[in-house]
Amino acid sequence: MGPIELIVSAVVILLVGSGVTFFTALYKKNQPELLGIISTIFVGISGVFIIISSLMVFIGGVSSREALYMVPAIGASFLVYVDNLSAIFLFLIGLISILSTFYSVKFMSIPYYKNMNMIGFYPILLLFYVSIIIVVTVNDMFFFFLGWEF
Repeated sequence: MGPIELIVSAVVILLVGSGVTFFTALYKKNQPELLGIISTIFVGISGVFIIISSLMVFIGGVSSREALYMVPAIGASFLVYVDNLSAIFLFLIGLISILSTFYSVKFMSIPYYKNMNMIGFYPILLLFYVSIIIVVTVNDMFFFFLGWEF
């Protein structure tokens, strides 16, 4: 499995985790600890994938470029590119996302946040991580703006 496949897997895991936390927040209201644990599991797995992919680029010198999706009408292609610079940022994204999600479990269980609906925090947080990964790895301006505005 190359760095691109690991990054795509991490994005898919985060998207699935966002859906799981969304539906869990719908049916299990006022349980921020449960949502935090679920989010931490999904972010932890995807963060490890991202860190491994960045280390593969550092160690192996692998510079991958792969088109995953094309929009021929406007000439845009979802071209994922991982070089040494994006690998540095991917490493930081993986590490910081794991740590911040882990920290948010206890933070969101503070009595001030305990009665709030968590549907607006954990699913959005996981989608935010997806958009950061897209901004760092995509090599096309159209999809860069989609990730930036996402």
